[in-house]
This record gives sequence, structure tokens and C-alpha cells, in this order.
Amino acid sequence: MELFFEIFLAAFAVFGLWCAFCLAAQSLFASRCVGTVIEVLDRETAANLPMLLEEVRHAPFARRRAPLIVLYSAELCLTYGEPSEAEREWIESCGGRWFVVQIKNN
Repeated sequence: MELFFEIFLAAFAVFGLWCAFCLAAQSLFASRCVGTVIEVLDRETAANLPMLLEEVRHAPFARRRAPLIVLYSAELCLTYGEPSEAEREWIESCGGRWFVVQIKNN
């Protein structure tokens, strides 16, 4: 039984080493063009935007220099207006850009 646990422990050690290697390789060799997009399609998501930006900023495995794009629905902007100056500054402080887009529902 002791041999089984030693083999089991060794297998998990190899798996952990492999995961650490993959994580390091992804952070070093991943494309700089791949980033994060936040879709703001309704008023509830717009209200939670600061929380979403903080989640992206503090994600444990996210690359720090990855592009951040916030897409606002054109209907939302027509109904409630564009993002406030404070929201725009918050997006820019996180290194992001925001765009108004027309979203087609299928």
C-alpha cells in the first residue's frame, strides 16, 4: 500500500511540473494580440463594469500586458447614453479601450 502512495505522489509531482511548464510557456510565448473582451449588452452589466474590470485586472493566470477591449451595445448607448467620464477613465486606467458596436441577435 505504501508503494501505491509513493507512485501516486510521484505521478502528481510530474503532473504539477508539467502544468507549471505549460503555464510558463503560455505566458512567455503566447501572442500579444490575444486579450480580453468585456461585452456590455445590458444595464446590469454596465452597472457591474468596475467589478468586471477588477476581475480582469486581478485574474491569477492572465497576462498583464494583454489588450483589454470593452464593447458597448449601440442600443444600450442609445437608451442610457455612453459610458460616463468616470467609467471611461476606469477603462483607460486598466489599459483598455471601449467601442460602441451593433450586435445582431440570432
